[in-house]
Amino acid sequence: MNNGSHKRIITAALLIIAMLLVLLLSACDFTDFTQMLSDAVGSTNSSDLTETDDPEADQTEKSSFFIDIKPGQTIESNEETQNDTVPDGEGSLDDISDEALIECVSTNLANFADEIDLTPCLDGYRVEENRIDELISRVVKAFEHEYMQDPFVFYLNGAMQVGYELQSGWGSRHLTSMTLKLQRYERYANTDITEFEQIKADMITEAQTIVDLAGNDRAEWEKLLIAHDELVRRISYDTTLDQSNNQTASALLDDYSLCKGYAQSFKLICDLMSIECEVISGQADGIEHAWNIVNLDGKYYHIDVTHDDPVPDRGASGSVDHRHFLRSD
Repeated sequence: MNNGSHKRIITAALLIIAMLLVLLLSACDFTDFTQMLSDAVGSTNSSDLTETDDPEADQTEKSSFFIDIKPGQTIESNEETQNDTVPDGEGSLDDISDEALIECVSTNLANFADEIDLTPCLDGYRVEENRIDELISRVVKAFEHEYMQDPFVFYLNGAMQVGYELQSGWGSRHLTSMTLKLQRYERYANTDITEFEQIKADMITEAQTIVDLAGNDRAEWEKLLIAHDELVRRISYDTTLDQSNNQTASALLDDYSLCKGYAQSFKLICDLMSIECEVISGQADGIEHAWNIVNLDGKYYHIDVTHDDPVPDRGASGSVDHRHFLRSD
């Protein structure tokens, strides 16, 4: 065999060895990449791996979740017996009062918020994954309470998105953050806080004119009667049933509304009169409805301004019904 043949054999051998090395390196990289891809696909939520000082857990994983909630939607919670694992120095979900949740929501809504970070309100409490639905249910009820009682949340339509984050560690997953993203009515989509403040001031001015009309020298029931009659004469019931008008600004400033707008307007007037009053909700003839309960001399009475406002409207000088004024249960 001549030298040319030897060279060709050596060159071919070197090429084969080089190809084998490339294949081996590629297989190694592909295996690592496949493992990384498998790890990422294994979680259906956004994750962030973080080192921890816990000797029993090498890593913790944070996962984010989002739930859309419609107005009036009921959230079902796990009815099974809950067994919380709460570290020393922390409370459980059972230690968080409804009043505290309402206060947290109320404080944020006072600034015309459309996003509420509940995380600071949950600081010091450990909520396990199996109780998240229960917490969401309670948070939604806290929001709905303020949504009904606060006449100045006229810009919200009651829908929201609940976002929360769970941290996975050694043997459990627990809540680390929760945020509510509240939905505005379309008509207020681009309204800024300065405009909201002006609308609020205008609402108070209108309500105060009715308070001034009632005066200070009458019995409380007489003041309530004047407020009741004035709202009936000023507001027309919106027969189109446009829910964006079902709020206080529409009732007091535009003079048309639905039941919640009537009831919240009446509550605002009662608040200015320092008369205890609440907006309550239920059903009337099988339809969702809102009206008021007032406290007179330690006794509670129902007042339904909406159902005392005739349709079609009788105008500013028209007669007023009183069938639903100061009714017992």
